[in-house]
Amino acid sequence: MRVHGRGRRYGSIRILRDGRVRFSAWMIPGFSYISFTTMGGSINVVRGSRPVLYLELERNRVASACFPYDLTADELRTVIAELRRAGGGLERWIIPGLEENQASGTVQRDHPEKYAILPELLESSRDLPTAAPWQRRRRELQRLWKKQLQEHPEDINKVPAPWLLPEEFTPERRATKAGARAGGNSSKHKTNRAKQRRTKRSPGQ
Repeated sequence: MRVHGRGRRYGSIRILRDGRVRFSAWMIPGFSYISFTTMGGSINVVRGSRPVLYLELERNRVASACFPYDLTADELRTVIAELRRAGGGLERWIIPGLEENQASGTVQRDHPEKYAILPELLESSRDLPTAAPWQRRRRELQRLWKKQLQEHPEDINKVPAPWLLPEEFTPERRATKAGARAGGNSSKHKTNRAKQRRTKRSPGQ
């Protein structure tokens, strides 16, 4: 269904794997207080009268998600638990919504309590599938940061969220490389010391 500029309200939606959306007037069983409104290029997931998740559209397909920045930490926990149970493809957009919040300077600056629990919520959501359109977008953003860091490694502190770091720039990978270099240098020093000892020995010893 094409999303037009004029807002409409629906009882439920089903988000397909490729981001296409199917709308229905029927409410989600057990979640009569959740509805969905369309406006321009977005779909708002509404709990009661409050939006709790924004789904941004590109070519009438869901391309990204964002939890409202002013949701409290407790509200965010509740919303995630409900979206998990509601299903319909919404569960695939929980991790994208959390990652978007984690990359937001506004959340970090103005909502520190919420920002502080994002790593925990992301970790506890790892069992959920991640929407394919977001995976493609994530890879593209990582590609751009990889290029930036290869040219300007000093910019690593400017990367706004851990998930944006290319694999070779993660702390774990950098620690592994540093350990390998240290091990290589240690072996080289041992070899040099052994050569020196052999050189000092006289033929009669």
